[in-house]
Amino acid sequence: MALIANLINVYIAHLYTSKDYAYREWLLQVIKEVYEKFEEKFLALFKAQKESALITPGFIDDSTLESYQKEFMHQIFCQSIGFAGCKMARRVFGIAGVEEIRGIKDATIRKQTTLHALKLGVSLIENYEHIDDIYQLLSIIEEEV
Repeated sequence: MALIANLINVYIAHLYTSKDYAYREWLLQVIKEVYEKFEEKFLALFKAQKESALITPGFIDDSTLESYQKEFMHQIFCQSIGFAGCKMARRVFGIAGVEEIRGIKDATIRKQTTLHALKLGVSLIENYEHIDDIYQLLSIIEEEV
């Protein structure tokens, strides 16, 4: 989710520094695709693993296993959203800043962008357990505009 956090920060920076709506839409699409590809690959690997500390052949039926895998993936998603919020705040205040934000020459616009990124980061931290899927996350990002 570090990549997604960074993409969200870039999206926010471009709200204040660019009128390129197509680029912002592209960023949202990249966020969606990054998560979807991760989920697809993770679940494929999870399903291919026939035995682990959590899964022993014959221990649970396929339907229960599939439900477990979906819930496990949902928990990864939710916790990753909280992490992304932390990452966004760290990139605003930390030593490893977001150049798209820190590089804004106009101090007023830079401050607005910084506050916007921080506000959204805090919102993700506070609400990560209630964000159910990537589409809801994208809606939240767009609603903050």
